[in-house]
Amino acid sequence: HGHHHQESGARMAHQQHGHPRRRRDFLGYYKALGINLEGASSAVTSDAIKIHYKTAALKLHPDKHVHADEATQRRSAERFRRLQLAYETLRDTEKRRAYDRGQLVQ
Repeated sequence: HGHHHQESGARMAHQQHGHPRRRRDFLGYYKALGINLEGASSAVTSDAIKIHYKTAALKLHPDKHVHADEATQRRSAERFRRLQLAYETLRDTEKRRAYDRGQLVQ
């Protein structure tokens, strides 16, 4: 039983090791903007980031949820904050390059 567990752990490590070049969305920032890195061809452009941000911001904007219940409002406010954070990071070329490497530049 214990043997199987170790095996799957080794397999996981191997997979990660295989793609040093692949960008990782380590804080889910691309996802917050509605960008699917798996489906994205080579580079995500700054224009794409801006467009995605505007679309997502319209959907998540607190004004859109005034009539929702408190929990929904809280959730969308949280997502909206996260979206803005994601945008701040990814629209800046330097910060985005660092983010893609798995580092965060404040």
